[in-house]
Amino acid sequence: MGKEKQSAITDKQFIFYFLFLFLLVQVVGLFVAYNYYLKDIQFSVFGDPNSVFNAIFIVGYIIFLTGIILILKKYFKSGKYIFVFEFLALFFAIGIIFEIFLPFYLAYFLAVVLLFFKNKFESKKITLWYNNLLLALAIAGAGALLGLGLGILPIIILLSLLAIYDVVAVFYTKHMISLAKLIIAKKVSLIFLLPSKRRLYRLGGGDFAIPTAVSSSLFNVLIKSYSFSIVIIPIIFVWISAVVGMFLTFYILDKKKVKALPALPIQVGLMIIVIVITYFILLY
Repeated sequence: MGKEKQSAITDKQFIFYFLFLFLLVQVVGLFVAYNYYLKDIQFSVFGDPNSVFNAIFIVGYIIFLTGIILILKKYFKSGKYIFVFEFLALFFAIGIIFEIFLPFYLAYFLAVVLLFFKNKFESKKITLWYNNLLLALAIAGAGALLGLGLGILPIIILLSLLAIYDVVAVFYTKHMISLAKLIIAKKVSLIFLLPSKRRLYRLGGGDFAIPTAVSSSLFNVLIKSYSFSIVIIPIIFVWISAVVGMFLTFYILDKKKVKALPALPIQVGLMIIVIVITYFILLY
């Protein structure tokens, strides 16, 4: 998360668009989690959602994929390869949502159709919001399916490892900043673009994906023992903690005048508190 000249926490238009997209991703993600739960479908590499190796594998996969992109970035200066990653990420993640309503082949055909119209509009504003909504759908689908395959301990481990990785990637190797610049330069739909009267804000999709995965994980664990009216309470607290964590990060960026700050540690810390409290109240 990079330093902005105008503070995001005082920009009402940014706050409105931010909350709109955040809630859209979370609500759609919960809808996806519910429907895949009914179908008894979950993404769990090692079979058992409570295996901590699921979390370790996911983090390892993220690091591996990032390494591939960094290698390509070093040897292919044009950066066109990033469009392949963009297409594959959006294609499969959006298809996850459409599979709820449609047969497999129609679901992914519709995903291709939607991606075909990316950047085809004459209006830059329409293009911006079309791409934002595509990314929102992709994050909702991928985050929900990811969370369904993780139990309480694995999701806590995943959050902790990702927060540590975020710190290392921003403060030490700094490759996260380099990748963000590449994504911005190529205008691929892997970050949200939030317009305001003063400027255009950029926000990483991962900041929304992590709360979606946590919500999906809690839903999958709790719905077996409690009604939806009970389950939704800790999920809402997850959403609140994520938003508070992100705005605290914005506040620190504004007050401390730092160039970049990892976005995950604060929101991850708050979400883990919610998970632990939920565990002791509802599951212990």
